[in-house]
Amino acid sequence: MKAMKKPLLFILATLMMMSIVATNALAADIPSVELNGSIITPQSEVTEWVFRYNNGVLQQRLWSRTYAKWLTEWTNV
Repeated sequence: MKAMKKPLLFILATLMMMSIVATNALAADIPSVELNGSIITPQSEVTEWVFRYNNGVLQQRLWSRTYAKWLTEWTNV
């Protein structure tokens, strides 16, 4: 029984330390701005791939829906 206590205590202590580290890593601050009672937080850019056939060749180009502009040139797929 005494031989089982040391490994069990070691495993328990390791798990406790891992949970403390994981909790701190999840608590990242996200900058936000309050404007007229509304909270504004930054969002990621929304993009989509646009496909076309040009002379029988499939091509793709990346479009930014956030900024309404092309991000890449037409490339063959």
